[in-house]
Amino acid sequence: EAAFSSSEFIVSRAGYTTVMELLTLGKKSILVPTPGQTEQEYLAKRLFEQQWCYTCEQDDHILNALQKATTFTYALPAIPSSNIAQTVMAALQLIPKKE
Repeated sequence: EAAFSSSEFIVSRAGYTTVMELLTLGKKSILVPTPGQTEQEYLAKRLFEQQWCYTCEQDDHILNALQKATTFTYALPAIPSSNIAQTVMAALQLIPKKE
């Protein structure tokens, strides 16, 4: 918990639960989808397009990704923890977003 709290960036796989936790914490992230895991690849791409995360491939050099992430314009959403799943699903356009 202390490491997460004090970190500027979290480097992680792009699993759904991990993404929900990162967004709830409001942390800048670098998501590295597991090759061949189409749901992780889709999720990382979609969240990158919305500027909620930076993403790179597994074979990319992590120092290059960190450097690019420092200049990436993050637009993290303000999400109440009670509404995180609905917000992420709406972002993925799997359900209509409720205002």
